[in-house]
Amino acid sequence: MTTTGPIMVRMQGNSDDKTPRIPADAGVVANTNADVDANADAADAAAQAAQEAYDSGRFDTAVALRNEEIQLRESMQGPDHLDVAAALEGLSLALQDQGELTAAAEPLSRALSIREQQLGSDHVLTAESLNDTARLHWLKGELGAARGFLQRAVRIWRDQLGDHLSTATGLHNLGRLQHDLGAYRYAEQLYRGALAIRAQQLGPNATPVVWTTCFLGRVLFDIGHPEAPELLRKAVNLAQPLEEEDPFVLLHAKSNLAAHLVQGLQYEEAIDIYQQIVERCRKVLGPDHPDVATFLLQMGHAQRFAGRLVDAELSLTESRRIREAKLGAGHAELAYCDAAMARLYAAQKQTETADRLFEAAASRIEAWSANHPLAVESRTLAGLMWMECGEFELAEKRLSHAASGFEAARRKVRHGTERTTFMAEPYSALAISLLELGREDVWAQVDKAQGRALREIIFRVDEAEPDAVVTMDGIRDALDARTVVVGWIEPRRGESFPAWGYVIDSDDVRWVRLPNFQPERARQSVEVLADELARAGRSSLRAPRPDAHRTQTEEVWRTWFEPLEPWLEDADHWVVVSSGVLAGFPVECLSDRGGSVVGLKRLVSYMPSAATYAKLASERNRTKKPSRALLLGDPPFGEAVPQLPATRREVEMITPLFDDVRVLLGEDAAEARIEDMRTGGELEQFDVLHFATHAIADPERPERSALLLSQQDLPDPVDAALDETRFFSGEITAGEVSRNWKLNALVVTLSACETGRGRHVHGEGVVGFAQAFLRAGATHLLVSCWDVDDEATRIFMETFYGEFLRPNESPDLLPALQSARRRLVEYERDGRHPYSHPCYWSAFILYGG
Repeated sequence: MTTTGPIMVRMQGNSDDKTPRIPADAGVVANTNADVDANADAADAAAQAAQEAYDSGRFDTAVALRNEEIQLRESMQGPDHLDVAAALEGLSLALQDQGELTAAAEPLSRALSIREQQLGSDHVLTAESLNDTARLHWLKGELGAARGFLQRAVRIWRDQLGDHLSTATGLHNLGRLQHDLGAYRYAEQLYRGALAIRAQQLGPNATPVVWTTCFLGRVLFDIGHPEAPELLRKAVNLAQPLEEEDPFVLLHAKSNLAAHLVQGLQYEEAIDIYQQIVERCRKVLGPDHPDVATFLLQMGHAQRFAGRLVDAELSLTESRRIREAKLGAGHAELAYCDAAMARLYAAQKQTETADRLFEAAASRIEAWSANHPLAVESRTLAGLMWMECGEFELAEKRLSHAASGFEAARRKVRHGTERTTFMAEPYSALAISLLELGREDVWAQVDKAQGRALREIIFRVDEAEPDAVVTMDGIRDALDARTVVVGWIEPRRGESFPAWGYVIDSDDVRWVRLPNFQPERARQSVEVLADELARAGRSSLRAPRPDAHRTQTEEVWRTWFEPLEPWLEDADHWVVVSSGVLAGFPVECLSDRGGSVVGLKRLVSYMPSAATYAKLASERNRTKKPSRALLLGDPPFGEAVPQLPATRREVEMITPLFDDVRVLLGEDAAEARIEDMRTGGELEQFDVLHFATHAIADPERPERSALLLSQQDLPDPVDAALDETRFFSGEITAGEVSRNWKLNALVVTLSACETGRGRHVHGEGVVGFAQAFLRAGATHLLVSCWDVDDEATRIFMETFYGEFLRPNESPDLLPALQSARRRLVEYERDGRHPYSHPCYWSAFILYGG
């Protein structure tokens, strides 16, 4: 998104600044000799002229006048007078805006020292110097140092002034900084705090209010918050009347909204907004300003998505013309223009031209930065283009080149899921190309394409050996004679080339081209069946017949499983690699050609990759009965969210089955209690964790998927954001579990709605709760695929734990899970079987070894 606007709002001279000033005689007493009066007048005149020069952009003149003022004031009042400090700050600011950042540091440091000495470390003018010092560090790219100074400033304003406009400006500035540092949750609360003060003090339509609304909308967009669309539109509406006064606030608001619309596939509305932005930029900044080129490029992408290819070509051509005129024909940034135009020609089926431009973009950007992500993306897109043309040899050439660059590029990214999801991996398409060319030695590509980020965390892959591949022999050794791994490699949405399936048993791996695979229909059949099962599970009407969705289940089976059936029918346990469109889908609800229901006949578990299964399989032979459990349920949510009293009964029913149990019910089911156990190492000691509560699944931003805990007596979020202390929101997010938790649990049960949902990331499967808890160290995770009936869940969990924890028997999760399913199918009430439909008994699935 665009970050139009000042890096940081200064306190002094800011339009909303009403910071109390010190008395004129404060600080060191001035020399009172009459012969200094002329010098005092000269110093005041120099200060006024310096400010006028600064305001008009004549920074050289401002620097000279400030130096003159400083000499006069030091001679009259001494080097440590507060008037000297003010002049030093003015000098530093002029030097900063002149680009002399190193020279600007010394006068600013002196000004801060004088104010701390004369006024104390908690005075509001000391806070002003801290704010300006933070600005200098920010300009120098020293964000950590800037944060420390700015936090000190905001604490002073908050303590001394309360809900003052100076406090609001400081909160806004710190929000900007935390936003740039990626601390989105802190940034959100700081923006909210600033917005509340500014709106109260200035009214809802003031310019500072609109700026904070813009930035709050942006951070909510970045984290996928549901409030973002409404706030982004509100920012545009608020900024409209301010266009003449501050055109940049409207440009900022509109560009944020346009980016949101493109992400939401609302291309025509986004294009209209980009056209307004481009027109306004040309008027305000000039027709050939670099920002005009940037917005033209963004508009060209939106026009291409909308199918307006002629318009897209005009926008992209003009963007390139401006950039080339400003930067020169050989500049690396022109690679973005080449790549955009290549996508356009690919959409027009001009493959030779598109291929040439893709390679030109890759070569141009690599001359600037080796193994740049844009180079990898360009060659990957070229390979996909040739695959859709059936030119698999050309595709293999481009994709192999992309793969080598991808490996180098991903090492520059942080550990974890970011390493695989920061851009599309080329390995799936490369594996399909090789298979289409008759080569079956593709496991190295498949291994890198499925669940790789999670595997690297679990394997603790070292930087020195980041490319370790689990061999096929290693996977087969982890399988017993009755267990198989089944998975698929398929095109992404919008791509139209063949799909392949594979089955791995203890002897071999079999590759099968799916003969009935039609990309959109195959994807739609799974999505329609999943939606119908979810709707049936949520319905308050009488339960549907068990065979109500037979047509859909038969089509899914015929497309995805029937070609692999000869190698599946003798296996008792299927390990389903949960990638592609089947990620998060319960295959237990399907029936084979003989009419046998998969989930009632076979044991099924899910993993993001065969390699991860092989690793976790070594930990599954735990024969000791789990004895220590953490059971949580029935937290108070407040008026906005309905209570779940059945979860209390669920926890109370499970409790007697364990020898050593920690129970958190009602107000005790709080985030702070869980955090205390995490920091104290207690979470690592539980064999079983069971959370019975509401859940919020976020498919777009899976790290924000959350388990809701107690909403009572939560601390002030602005205090937490300001101090960077633990932010208690009354929820546990998947991202938090993934980053911070350390577990040693055999099983974690999320007895809540839709905890199996997440975002399907090509190459990683469903990224959400499952990956988060497995990454944290859980061996297995029991999650739900859709909303679950309270009574059905109680019966299911009672049976599952009763079988799993049966006295004097080794714990075995999969048979216990199958018994719970059969119990629901057979459960009778009033002469009926109300839970025999698969929407009830197939809702819970098991991830893990």
